[in-house]
Amino acid sequence: GTIFDPLTGGTLHIELARSNSRTKRPR
Repeated sequence: GTIFDPLTGGTLHIELARSNSRTKRPR
């Protein structure tokens, strides 16, 4: 649950990376 930033879009990237890392290779 994070706010999406249309200016940078870092939130979306972080959420995607988190989901990917969690499913692909959890740290």
